[in-house]
Amino acid sequence: PFVCSSSMRIEGVIPNKWVEEIVYFSPVQVGNARYQHLLYYQTDVYYRQYPEGKVEKLKTMTDLLRQVELGIYPFDEKFKQAHFETVMNHNRMGLAYLDMRQPGLTLKMLEKGLECTTSSIYESQARFGFLRVIMLNLLACAYRRLKQYDKATSSLKKAVEITENYVG
Repeated sequence: PFVCSSSMRIEGVIPNKWVEEIVYFSPVQVGNARYQHLLYYQTDVYYRQYPEGKVEKLKTMTDLLRQVELGIYPFDEKFKQAHFETVMNHNRMGLAYLDMRQPGLTLKMLEKGLECTTSSIYESQARFGFLRVIMLNLLACAYRRLKQYDKATSSLKKAVEITENYVG
């Protein structure tokens, strides 16, 4: 039903080519940042090891998001920026682990990160959809590298749904 092309795209899943481009594009792939993050995560501290400290930082941000939803902390620009940076750094780390041929670690990290990209109250007021599309894209890459094509397709379909909701 679908074909994996050489560019790690699953062809035939997304009928709208414009939506496909949005889903497959990831800003963490642009420029020298990808290579710099790869070099950083190849150091002895992170190489072939689960990054407990980095994942804990994302869990802390998820807890803070839930407290913001309860009204304990304000939903202001400072929080939005800190949230965005934390999740994007988590995505960059996931991409670096993919580049190091560690899809299992990537999968474990990104699945824990999906919680931080959903909000019951502020979904339309922040870039949660954008962050979730990037994370689902990276999850799909990890699933494809592990030859779990059904899960990869499922992740991409979720990303397509989110993108189509934002595009209209």
